[in-house]
Amino acid sequence: MAKQKKSKGRVVDFNKALEEKEKKKKAQEEKQRETEEPVEISEVSEASVRRRKQKNRRRRSIYILALVVFLAIFAYLAHNIITLKMEQHELEAQKQELEQKKKELKKEKKEVIDPDYIEDQARKQLKMVKPGEILYILPDEDEKKDKE
Repeated sequence: MAKQKKSKGRVVDFNKALEEKEKKKKAQEEKQRETEEPVEISEVSEASVRRRKQKNRRRRSIYILALVVFLAIFAYLAHNIITLKMEQHELEAQKQELEQKKKELKKEKKEVIDPDYIEDQARKQLKMVKPGEILYILPDEDEKKDKE
């Protein structure tokens, strides 16, 4: 069988016991304070405030530096993108011009192969005639005006 503790027959008020315990703690703390050297609270708080301010300044400067670096990188990339877009538009315009020139050259190639075109060019540029034809060369109006 388990032994039961016998109570001493006294009644303890819980609230009073807590108060007494707190009073004892406060008394011990006061004794410790008296034995230690007194430190001015204002000096300690000023030093901690200074340290806190320095930490905040460092933190702020790091954030600002990071922001500046980020903005510089963003500006550099934006400049590259804009430059590439402009170059792309120029190249597309050049491509269209070259495609148009290609169409014209294909058309001219078809004309050059045509015998009628060859004959016409021989008559105009080389002043050639068919056998039995007579070529009459008349002075241009510009030459007449120059002579006058």
